[in-house]
Amino acid sequence: MGASERRPDPRDYPFIAGEVAEASAPFAWAPGTGPDAAIDALLPTKNQGQSGSCGGQAISYYGQVIRSAYAKDGAQRSAKYPYSQVYVAGGGSSDRDLAAIAIKQGFALETDCPSYQAGFPPTEAFMERPQDITPIARLGAAKDQASLAYAFPIIDLDAIAQAASACMGVILGISGTNNGTWLSTAPTAPTAADFAAGAPWRHFMYARDPQIYNGKKGLWAKQSWGPGVGLNGWQFLDQDYFAAGGIWDAMVLIYNPSPVAPPSYTFAADLKQGQSGPDVTALQQFLAYDGEFNLTPTGYYGAITAQAVLRFQIKYGLGSVASLDELGGEVVGPATRGKLNTLLTV
Repeated sequence: MGASERRPDPRDYPFIAGEVAEASAPFAWAPGTGPDAAIDALLPTKNQGQSGSCGGQAISYYGQVIRSAYAKDGAQRSAKYPYSQVYVAGGGSSDRDLAAIAIKQGFALETDCPSYQAGFPPTEAFMERPQDITPIARLGAAKDQASLAYAFPIIDLDAIAQAASACMGVILGISGTNNGTWLSTAPTAPTAADFAAGAPWRHFMYARDPQIYNGKKGLWAKQSWGPGVGLNGWQFLDQDYFAAGGIWDAMVLIYNPSPVAPPSYTFAADLKQGQSGPDVTALQQFLAYDGEFNLTPTGYYGAITAQAVLRFQIKYGLGSVASLDELGGEVVGPATRGKLNTLLTV
């Protein structure tokens, strides 16, 4: 269906509870009756036609939700714009590559880069056309640029629900089979026999609104096969789907306000990974302003903060690259504190 497996990359951020704003508390499941009505009204159901552009469709849904929330602009975003720049031979894309386009270029308007072929669902060849990435489309996308980052929750229902709740949704990598349930509200996951036979196809969907529906935990996912699927294109991926191994990937986009200059601050004690408190908040505020930390400060020194500290240490030459790499940014010692204090002196 067009989803390519994401290869491991040490630059990828995990989604870690406590190190992403609003993500520190355990997720509290509650009964629900369907997808959020306002989001349902915002997102007309897309149709990818015969293309493998499900990833582009999913991230364009996500971009439209983000821009509606933060820029009050709910216009449809183009699936073709990101997909045509990162598709793989034979059709399909990687969620990391799609996220890179969103972060570096923005979300182009559908009107500037149409994802439909003369008004009809597209072919793969149409979705791959690089000549449709026009200067107007790029300019429109650039106006959409915001401070975004991506992160990957662990493949666990509660962790993904937490991530989707904190980040206005999540892109899921889904395995499916033509088992007769994929036009229904709650499709059935592939079986162990399907996986053993290598039968499942791979697909990306934008998902959100974790809730208990019909007695089961799950998330509502927006399909890109036209409005005749599920509830106006929404399908409920429940706990049974997760338990069967039907979800193989998850990615969130994290919106970050533009960093502001931090106040004067003095770091009097060393810091290390695992700590929490105002010193860590001040550290994250400065690292965000200096360009190393791309999340909203939370006051928790986790793996993402350690990576930012490492970039800071290398940037200012606070040791050999090899020795700093070995330490992995897990400690803010005297040399790093001294540099921070120098830069933060007003």
